[in-house]
Amino acid sequence: MARFVLRYRGDGSPPAADVAAVRDEPGVVVVESSGRMVLVEAEPGTVEGLRARLAEWLVAPEQTYQVPDTRRKVEGPPD
Repeated sequence: MARFVLRYRGDGSPPAADVAAVRDEPGVVVVESSGRMVLVEAEPGTVEGLRARLAEWLVAPEQTYQVPDTRRKVEGPPD
């Protein structure tokens, strides 16, 4: 399973019927929901079906980034 972000691009809040359709879709697990965005785990084919039915929603694979280690390190003994 992969993770996808669904973002509502219409005016106002997302329709309750659309959010319910995402939650009730077989094979879709809602990981987190926040305002106009929903993070789901599902197979790509299942998400494509949702994309076709929910015209005002954008669907994109989740992207993650490594946070760089900015701590100072000792490179050698002092001179």
